[in-house]
Amino acid sequence: MHIGARFGAPGVHYKVEYSADGMNWFAAKTGTQGFRVYNPISDSYVYQSQNSPDGWYVNPENFNGPIPIDEQNATLVDWDTN
Repeated sequence: MHIGARFGAPGVHYKVEYSADGMNWFAAKTGTQGFRVYNPISDSYVYQSQNSPDGWYVNPENFNGPIPIDEQNATLVDWDTN
């Protein structure tokens, strides 16, 4: 399951969690998460990854710099629900 959103500031640390009962929460994803980030030099999207053992990731987007950098699909996590 793809979970996506955009933040208004660069460098935001985030963690996507889920709960079956509303009381116990678990990380929807841990380990390696891939992102397709725009590279203005090549004018294309390139793959980047982050590894997080506890589910905390850093948003790779930055719309505040002189050259906007966006993630192609506004990816937060790709959650394997199997």
